[in-house]
Amino acid sequence: GSIKSRGATSVRSTKSADIFDKQGTMEAFDKLTQEINQFDESKQLTREEVAIGFIAVANEAMCRPIRALTQGKGYDTSRHALACFGGAGGQHACSIARSLGMSTVIVHKYAGILSAFGMALADVVHEEQVPSAHQYNKESLEYIGKVIDELKDKCRVALSSQGFSESQIGLEPFLHMRYEGTDCALMCSGAGGRDFMETFLERYRTEFGFVLQNRAVLVDDIRVRGTGSSGIDLGPELTPASGEPEVDRETRVYFEGGYQDTRIFLMEKLAPGHVIPGPAIVMDQLSTILIEP
Repeated sequence: GSIKSRGATSVRSTKSADIFDKQGTMEAFDKLTQEINQFDESKQLTREEVAIGFIAVANEAMCRPIRALTQGKGYDTSRHALACFGGAGGQHACSIARSLGMSTVIVHKYAGILSAFGMALADVVHEEQVPSAHQYNKESLEYIGKVIDELKDKCRVALSSQGFSESQIGLEPFLHMRYEGTDCALMCSGAGGRDFMETFLERYRTEFGFVLQNRAVLVDDIRVRGTGSSGIDLGPELTPASGEPEVDRETRVYFEGGYQDTRIFLMEKLAPGHVIPGPAIVMDQLSTILIEP
């Protein structure tokens, strides 16, 4: 499952007071707390209890679709890891995981901009396709091969015009194949020089549990998929940690039950292998990770 929360991330700035009005926020919650406490005078909530109540509601709202996609389909969430993304996802991840019975959360290095980062890494695909009315047999192989070569050339030209070099371009031919007298056509790959008929029979058997004997196979379409790889370097492997993680500073953070002393770490000063017990906060320029007690 994944979580994404659209919320404010911590911003490290010398003019943070100009960006966030902490006093105004506290006053607004004081007013809200008074209104809430009027409904039940027997249980008087504090400002912090009201605030964390809103967070609990938001977390539950994020848990519901995850449960629908996992437990609703027979998967046990406790046997899986939670993938966290979004600028504020790291602030909710521990609570979400706990509610779902999960013990591991994976937060990507670029979680705060993961959608944009994924777009930058994504392949660019260009497809060319032409209709066909040939049987797949020895007599038609030369014609099919010629058309595939022509479509490959068109894909190369289209991807080259977008800045991809020959080494970044991959080409995969497909045939849309079906048994004569049927209307169920399957798109069959010839990647790596694999025989199209072999792919068709394998896919047909997988789909229907059997294959037909002494039945002609028709080719409805001939297609080539050209893929331009981004070629972005993900950077060198980081050096494992050689000591304890460096604490940037400490602050007081409210969790259920009260305020607790919480250490703050900067992501750029951490290394693979560092272990940080909660409560703690890990900050970088893209997101903030809250490690609960």
